[in-house]
Amino acid sequence: MDYQHAAMLRLGKFASGLPFWELSPHPELLSSLPDGMAANVLSNGLDVLAIQLLDGKANATMDLELPEGRWKISWFNPSTGFQLKEETIHHSTKRLSFRIPDDSPHLIVHMEKVN
Repeated sequence: MDYQHAAMLRLGKFASGLPFWELSPHPELLSSLPDGMAANVLSNGLDVLAIQLLDGKANATMDLELPEGRWKISWFNPSTGFQLKEETIHHSTKRLSFRIPDDSPHLIVHMEKVN
């Protein structure tokens, strides 16, 4: 299997785990993003987010307005289909700040609230 087909299979696996039919644009959830970066935020408004991040800068900070609790955060590079990082964090304020893991012109973040 060539590189492009393998990347598409990995990306398809990621996309199949998102309930796209429940998601709609929610730009108000993004409270801050470094200059020069852009993002598109999809969410069900409760416990699932998918963020397309453009011109990501490693170690830059992104802030989201999210309910308190535990969140599983998965970072993907859609160009390669590889997952860059996955972590589960607990936050107890309305604003969640976290660092972007990689320099990339295009990143995808999948966030899901967990019990």
